[in-house]
Amino acid sequence: MPSSLADHDLQHDSRLQPAVGYFELGMLVESWEELRVLVDSGRGECPGAVKLRTLLFLQEKRWQAALEEAQHLCICDRGSAEGYIHAAYCLHEMGRTAEARRLLEEGPGTLETESLYHYNLACYLVLTGEPLLAMDHLQDAFDMDPELRKTAADDDDLKVLRGQF
Repeated sequence: MPSSLADHDLQHDSRLQPAVGYFELGMLVESWEELRVLVDSGRGECPGAVKLRTLLFLQEKRWQAALEEAQHLCICDRGSAEGYIHAAYCLHEMGRTAEARRLLEEGPGTLETESLYHYNLACYLVLTGEPLLAMDHLQDAFDMDPELRKTAADDDDLKVLRGQF
């Protein structure tokens, strides 16, 4: 599961406000147009713009493009967990779940403070044959964000664990 816009600090970057506003309204074409204005003005490579492009590609289910942006985010916004979480999610969606798991497991320590890191890693662990370890991460995710328990109840990746959480 990718993070939502609410999990990002994009609302505080005044240069991105028009693009973020359109994104929040589901007006993806207009959001892309506003991002192009930033690129044309030479401001399109700030971490916020990379984050928003990643989210746009994720919303459009353009996994390869989202993966490339997320990988760029890992470089331009060092220490941020978002790029790793998004890149791993893209890998998973592309059928490369074992790679997604490794990416999260080998990522920076900042990941461990993110509920989505634990939730997504639990999904990837289940799918790669580690359900007991998955339960530990799932519990960590629930402790950090109790709302994830509702998400997990309907998540097909976690169906083998239902009844255990």
